[in-house]
Amino acid sequence: MIVLVGLLIVAMVGFAALAIDFGRLDNLKADLQTTADAAALAGAVELITTGGHNGFVAGNVATAWVAKNPAMQATVSVVSVQCGVWYDALPTFWALFGGACFPVLTNAVQVTVSRQSSGLFMTALGVAPPNLRATARAAVLPDPVTCLPNCRVYLVP
Repeated sequence: MIVLVGLLIVAMVGFAALAIDFGRLDNLKADLQTTADAAALAGAVELITTGGHNGFVAGNVATAWVAKNPAMQATVSVVSVQCGVWYDALPTFWALFGGACFPVLTNAVQVTVSRQSSGLFMTALGVAPPNLRATARAAVLPDPVTCLPNCRVYLVP
């Protein structure tokens, strides 16, 4: 009986460790998504102030918002900030000029962020913790030129 209880305790501690690691990964993914959402929305709002003609400023604002929103109290890396056009009827995001945020007419910003996770028990078992990513798109609808004074900024799929 003592041997059986000992084996069960080891198994239960192992499952608890896995639950903790996967819970931390889930929380990190949620934090990354929140950071990407905030950055994309901030970039899209900046498109309103420039009438959609200055994606360069929108890209810089989106990058600055990533720095203001850490994930699980650690710095988040910007993988890419792309400016483009969101077609709500299709629904499709088209990155202009390869996604570079130039001073051209755009109505959407897409932000991709990442962060290396830290596995508490994964590393003890020799499993490398994954590098997690999140992507968000925000668009000004109908468009940043004609929407004033009733502009709306949406997170789009």
